Amino acid sequence: MNDNSNRKNVKKIQRIHLKMVLVFMLMILVAVVIIARITVKITDRALKNEAVSLTTSLNVQMKLNVESYISRRVG
Repeated sequence: MNDNSNRKNVKKIQRIHLKMVLVFMLMILVAVVIIARITVKITDRALKNEAVSLTTSLNVQMKLNVESYISRRVG
């Protein structure tokens, strides 16, 4: 009887251990997904800001080039 009780206890411990491992893996997966989403959002925002900045700089440079060209052609 004592041996049977020990087996039941070992099986219970194994089930608890398996559940703990599965919960831990799930927690890690959730953390990785959250970190990936945050990273993608930050990168997306930075790239959009950089694209706007580059476009603005390009427009200013094009305006200066056109003005310089016109001033040389007129003068």
